[in-house]
Amino acid sequence: MVTAKRGFSLAFILPALSILFILISICPVHAAVTYSVEQEWVQVWINNDGSIDIRYNITLTYRSGSPQGIVTVGMPRGGFRIDYVQDVSGNNLDYDDVSSGDYYGIDVTLEPPIVLNRPYTFIVYAVVPGMVSTDGTNPGNVGMQFFPTTFPDAIGPIESLRVTIILPEGVASGEVKYPTGMPFDNVFSEGSNLVVYWERNSWPAYQEFRAGVSFPENY
Repeated sequence: MVTAKRGFSLAFILPALSILFILISICPVHAAVTYSVEQEWVQVWINNDGSIDIRYNITLTYRSGSPQGIVTVGMPRGGFRIDYVQDVSGNNLDYDDVSSGDYYGIDVTLEPPIVLNRPYTFIVYAVVPGMVSTDGTNPGNVGMQFFPTTFPDAIGPIESLRVTIILPEGVASGEVKYPTGMPFDNVFSEGSNLVVYWERNSWPAYQEFRAGVSFPENY
């Protein structure tokens, strides 16, 4: 009786294993999509009405898998307006607003075909209202904090991170402070506008870079 049961079990299991093997052979195993971020360069202009203009210049490279070429770029708050999204040749790229709850941002669709190990650079230009507020630490000042978008799924760090903030016309170098505790790497002038600047190499792609500036309210 024991021998008969064992033979029946093997007769049932072997065809099942054969079918499973065939299914595995037919159905391809898709490798996980991975990517690295070579550069994230951001320019921010502070406007007199308390809004800011943002220009992202981002370069990334897909390293494995079958990527669709969809990149998420965060925005600092709601009510933003996208002026344009383009590649480096000036071609317009499609994008979708994926804001939900307390998250704000867009999904950018890169121009196909998406090829592994080829860098893709794109530009996002946006206007965000209501970014300047009273600086409670420095009486008479207003401040603006800006944290560039992060890439929590990227492999490795952002190789080159640069953040430039252009202040309203007339602000002097001795009048600016850094409310986030992140000292400026450089302060210089472009025409009649003061510019504060940060630069980091190998910045963790998942970590916020807390840039900010405080300046007299009268500007």
